[in-house]
Amino acid sequence: MGPAAVMLAKDSSPEARADAAKAIGEAWDCDHVPDLITALKDPEPVVVRQVHKSLARICGIEPGQTSSDPAIQRERLIKYYKAFWRLSGPVITRYHYEHRGK
Repeated sequence: MGPAAVMLAKDSSPEARADAAKAIGEAWDCDHVPDLITALKDPEPVVVRQVHKSLARICGIEPGQTSSDPAIQRERLIKYYKAFWRLSGPVITRYHYEHRGK
């Protein structure tokens, strides 16, 4: 687990967790998609918004509309990204590794 993923999971500051999610998304780090999906359970809206943006960036999709109710939003996002990653994760991971030369 990289430093950003550790911060995402364990830092007490919501801003630091949001920054960690942003760093993972900007690094296009598909290895941490499961960590980001888990972070959608974060109680802080600022963290959830950034995690959603980072997941969408890594997966190559638009973030789309979300519910205004935070609990419903998190539940829907978690279901969506778990299903999306289960189906598309291997293809996206292979593409990322080829693009990054791994």
